[in-house]
Parts: sequence; structure tokens; C-alpha cells
Amino acid sequence: MSLIKELYDNEYPFNGFNKIRETARAILLNENNEIGMMLIQGEDYFGVRNHYESPGGGVELNEIRLDTVKREVLEEAGYVCDVEKFLGTTINRYNLIQTITISHYYICRIKEKKTPQRMDAEVLIMKDIEFKSLNDWLQILSAGKSKVDRLVNKREYEVIKFYQSLIQ
Repeated sequence: MSLIKELYDNEYPFNGFNKIRETARAILLNENNEIGMMLIQGEDYFGVRNHYESPGGGVELNEIRLDTVKREVLEEAGYVCDVEKFLGTTINRYNLIQTITISHYYICRIKEKKTPQRMDAEVLIMKDIEFKSLNDWLQILSAGKSKVDRLVNKREYEVIKFYQSLIQ
């Protein structure tokens, strides 16, 4: 396992942790090698959201992570993808929801466009996928207005920065 970054929550008060969650996420590349990120806008238990995050989500019982990342890219972004390789892992602490999340990142390439199959909660806040250059994403992810925006941006920034170090 290649640990990209271990991240701590400096936005919300610490109340201990009662859950560990495992996710698989994609650095999703199009034919121009631009990276796709989901636009998240709206309000939920974290508060007001207006940020981008990589497609991905929870690993289900008896599911392997490669299947998770493919399923999540299809459900959220509406793309069938090929997994090119494992990138690395982040460990994130989310004080508000008392959860430690272990996120495994994969470099994936778009193969075919389909229709997203988002869950009801995702439909409310998940807008569309946007493809931008690596440098554009680093600039966008370097700030955030709300607490949750800063938390998510910090994670995604570190992953994109790590990816950049491998390809340059």
C-alpha cells in the first residue's frame, strides 16, 4: 500500500470515532488526459457544499475495490472505465460524523459514456462531472469557502499532487 497522505479534521470539533469506512475512488482520465471531478452543491449533514470530488464511494460487503471503483464511476459519473493502476491510499478523519475513512485511489480511463445511476441523496447534491487539467484542479482545490469544502479539497488536492509527482 502506498500511503498518499494521512489527513486530520481541523474544521469540526473532535468527538471521538465510532466507524471506519473503506472507499474506492477514481482519478478519472478522458482522452485528453484531463481529470474528471464531480461538482457537489447543496446542503446536507455537513452543511453547505460547493466543491469538487473524485468519483467514488463505499466498498460494499464482499466487494473487491476494483469492482467498487468501476461501479461508483458508472453510478455517479455515467462512465464505463478501465482501471489502469492503483495510485495509493488516504486516511481521512471526519470529526462531524465520527468516521475514519480509508480511501483507495485508482487511475481509471473512460471507455464508454452511459447514464449516471445516482442514489436519491446523491441526486440532491451531485451535479455533473467536469474535466480539467491537472494544474487547473490544483488551483481550484487549494481553497474552499465552507468547512466541508476545505476538508474535501484538502484530500483531493493531496491526491492530485501525488499523481502529478508520478507522471512528471
